Amino acid sequence: MHTTLLFATLLVQQAPDAGVKPMPPWQLACKADYEKLCKEEAKKGDPRQCLADHENELSEECTKKFLNGYRIITLCRTDMEKHCSGRKDLGVCMKEHDADLSKDCKGALVKGSKQAKAEAKAEAKADQAEEKKEDKKETPPASDKPAPKKKSSKKK
Repeated sequence: MHTTLLFATLLVQQAPDAGVKPMPPWQLACKADYEKLCKEEAKKGDPRQCLADHENELSEECTKKFLNGYRIITLCRTDMEKHCSGRKDLGVCMKEHDADLSKDCKGALVKGSKQAKAEAKAEAKADQAEEKKEDKKETPPASDKPAPKKKSSKKK
């Protein structure tokens, strides 16, 4: 849930105005998708709803970086405004008000949390497989030949 709430916080917060604003992670991940599916909306400045409308056509990376967080923002907006308005620690605030959240918001948060956990588990599994692969490269293959017998040092 922490990852999802952190992402939701990033979607809600505005970047400080220092000339050129950095591109949010979701925009980088979805650039090809919104150029293909939502050109007009992107020109107007906000392709998010259009991307959500095309959820079945989005790339896997865009779905991960954008769609799940966008659903949370959409379904939890009222709860965020009611319980956490003006707070910068949105994740903490939402957790504090867990019992007060709407059913839809709770559902989105649980779904996002489960998905984040599944992604973390898959990533850990891939890392383990890579480590095993590296270990096999470093370990020389065992020989089928028996080890040489040691000569006895006993004197007769």
